[in-house]
Amino acid sequence: VSFCTTGELNPYLPFQTLKTFPREKLFGKVVMVRFDSKLCPRDDQFDFEYPNKNAINTLKYLCNAGAKVVIVSHWVISKKSEVSTQIAG
Repeated sequence: VSFCTTGELNPYLPFQTLKTFPREKLFGKVVMVRFDSKLCPRDDQFDFEYPNKNAINTLKYLCNAGAKVVIVSHWVISKKSEVSTQIAG
């Protein structure tokens, strides 16, 4: 944790991209990826709109490097769908 004492605050967190992060350091690491794919639950099935190839290539790269990938996304709920908050089973 660092504190700003100069009166200025940098709103951007330091981060690396996959291009600059060493591939060997990905092995065994948990990597969370936001994957906006427009996954829509409808009639007990899911309609899936495919994302661009860059997103798929990123996921493949991480998996091939040995990372444990956690995919985070969202569901678009149509007005006709019913969503239950009950625990299944």
